[in-house]
Amino acid sequence: MKTPHLTIITGIGISVIIVATVLIFFSPSNVTTRQNLIPPSQINPSVITLTVYGLNDTYLVGQRINFNINTTSTECSRPHVILTSENGSTIWTNRPDVMFCDIISSSWPASWHWRLDNGDLGVLRVNQTGTYKMIISFFGKTIEREFSVISSSNLDCHGKGVSKNQDGSLVVLLMNPNSTATICTTYQFDSSWGSYQNKAIYKGGMAHFGFSLGPKFNVTAIPSLLNITNASKGDTFSVMYKISSATDSKGIYDYSIPWDTCEQYPLAVDYDVSKLKKSDFPLEVLLTRPCFNVIFHVTSNTIVSGMNFTEVIVKGQ
Repeated sequence: MKTPHLTIITGIGISVIIVATVLIFFSPSNVTTRQNLIPPSQINPSVITLTVYGLNDTYLVGQRINFNINTTSTECSRPHVILTSENGSTIWTNRPDVMFCDIISSSWPASWHWRLDNGDLGVLRVNQTGTYKMIISFFGKTIEREFSVISSSNLDCHGKGVSKNQDGSLVVLLMNPNSTATICTTYQFDSSWGSYQNKAIYKGGMAHFGFSLGPKFNVTAIPSLLNITNASKGDTFSVMYKISSATDSKGIYDYSIPWDTCEQYPLAVDYDVSKLKKSDFPLEVLLTRPCFNVIFHVTSNTIVSGMNFTEVIVKGQ
């Protein structure tokens, strides 16, 4: 009559083993960061990589600072990001959240992609002009980058003005492969924010700037985001666009720098100007495009460096 007791004891023993196994499997050494458990001297430095891209040389006061970090390691850990001022004092660090990884089934060494934004590392804006240093470190590897924060009134918009399309002609921007061009675009508000009727297209009262030319280009805008809730009719502001082209970027691209309300200039990379013709461009580039009732329009474009333009006769061809 002792068999039931033996069954109960055996059942309890099995349950304890199962619970212990689960706890071990999901213990911090298996699913959370191990950076604090293994001294840096015992980590194989040959598999550690750290790369940073997308960090601009210049930002505007209050502009969100976004850039990308790629890491590779045999450990489960975030990179450490510090922002220092000109006197070397720390004014910002990334969020120290715990990182969870499946180190049992993952392939090691493993690679991670991080973006300084509203995700794992936090959000960064600088509200005072000056020169700053970003320090990114990861298991003994460190990258340091300096950048400037300026007010919008300090944007350099001196250079060569770009024409707008005239009847019978198409203005085409020109640049070389493996080069960087800087263009300053000045906008003017057609309405105050208070009287503007189409607020839904500017979520949170924020206007976004920038465009994509595809994988062979890197395009940045300063500022890339602007609060327009205090705008008055007739106010002007400028956005600095920087376009960097790859070595194999030769081609004709339909849309690039904005002009007027919803138009964009086509861009020709590494093309003989004398050979550009109407048939090089699709019909939609030659026609005025419909657009939303936006709150501002482009009044001028100025080439600061690295670019030129030409006019292609399209009428009668």
